[in-house]
Amino acid sequence: MAQHDPVPKRWLARRKESRMHFTSPEALAEVQRQLAHAVIRRVVDEVGVAESFAVVVDETADVAGREHMVICLRFVTEALTVRETSIGLYQADSTTAAALFGLIQDALTRLQLPMDRIRGQCYDGAANMAGAFRGVQARVKAVEPRAVFVHCTAHRLNLVCQEALNGVREVRDAIQEVGRLASFYRDSPKRMVALEHAGAQMSLRPLCPTRWTCSEACLTSVVKQYGPLVTSLDKLADDAKVRPEVSATASGFGKTLRDFEFFFGLRVALLLLQVTTPAMRTMQGQSQSVSANLGVARAVRDVVLSQRDRFERLWAELTSDAERLGVGCPRLRRPFRPPRRLDGGSEPHQHACPKGRYRQVYCEAVDWLAGSISGRFDSDEPTLATAEKALLTAKEDALVATATFYNLDLERLRLHCQMLVDVASSQRKAPLTSLDDVVALLSDEGLRQVLPAATSLLRLVLTAPATSCAAERAFSLLRRLRDGCALP
Repeated sequence: MAQHDPVPKRWLARRKESRMHFTSPEALAEVQRQLAHAVIRRVVDEVGVAESFAVVVDETADVAGREHMVICLRFVTEALTVRETSIGLYQADSTTAAALFGLIQDALTRLQLPMDRIRGQCYDGAANMAGAFRGVQARVKAVEPRAVFVHCTAHRLNLVCQEALNGVREVRDAIQEVGRLASFYRDSPKRMVALEHAGAQMSLRPLCPTRWTCSEACLTSVVKQYGPLVTSLDKLADDAKVRPEVSATASGFGKTLRDFEFFFGLRVALLLLQVTTPAMRTMQGQSQSVSANLGVARAVRDVVLSQRDRFERLWAELTSDAERLGVGCPRLRRPFRPPRRLDGGSEPHQHACPKGRYRQVYCEAVDWLAGSISGRFDSDEPTLATAEKALLTAKEDALVATATFYNLDLERLRLHCQMLVDVASSQRKAPLTSLDDVVALLSDEGLRQVLPAATSLLRLVLTAPATSCAAERAFSLLRRLRDGCALP
């Protein structure tokens, strides 16, 4: 810094005149602590102005095996701006629900943030966090019943992809084989160079076993350079200078890439990921609400179901590409023969042609994905949906349920929500259809002052976090913290 700023340069120049350098590890650690406390005090002041807040928690283990938990707060400013910020990373000696709840309670108490102001909580689906009876979310609700729990929507969609792509044998085997193929090349710079010499225009991307947003890039890198991969593998298999185990592995990968079943599973997996990956990235936005993410999930399900009628076009495209790339012809599997003790039953179904068999595989993968979305996104607590309905329509049943749950003044809430709907009809000439419409309408400060009950309800709905991505992103600082704590 002294090379670009004259102030620290003059201070460093005076070090010879004094022994107080303030550059020892202890002094630097104290400076860091003071800066951290200043940041946390500012965050707490901002949260204190808000009417309520939500907690977002996630946990992970570092390279030393120590369990860490990060706590983030989500709140809405007076201008209806959603904020998510971390308040600290805490070492957890135990991962039980009681221990993690104790950490959360202790952290909020130290910051003088009362738990009765919590109006939302978001975690992953682990039993110790999301357990309905003894999990962290249940313990928080025991203290504050209005703390609505939301299972991270991005995490749920990630689990949907895992279930769907692992539930179909051909698709599952293709993805796992692609992961091993990528590791085979990325573990050796020589093989990467050989792949480039074979005509590859891009490197193979790694396959992450947990984050399926990274899987699309891995599968795309294989599909786009399928020909160079086959050529490179053949050269490695025939090269006498290469170690025998490497040559045998390359020969096995070459046979796999020429198998139509692998090629078909690869392309089906890529097709499904191309639908879900943009939705995953959209769900991770800080300003995303729960209702918006649920709408995205429903849209993904509709798009996936519409792909059922796309098989004929996909089949024509795949057979053409397979012929061009030298992939083998599609064929039927060997007929399954039941044991003699089961011969008395009906004969198993046998497809008349390979196309019928692969149509079944394709429809099974599509149905797996659509069914998983329905199963994981149709079981949310209806509190937020009811509150949103009260804002958008001012229906009496929604107003009564919302006012009862959040302990609001029903008469004032009814009046202000009805006035909000009337203003929308007069100004926009159209009914309110989403929370974004309500936010856009109440962006006028004067209207917020006239309709404080509707504004307060909107802030409560926006306070509920949709994802735990803010907490997960904080884990990227673990390496920096480890390096900073390694000072002697």
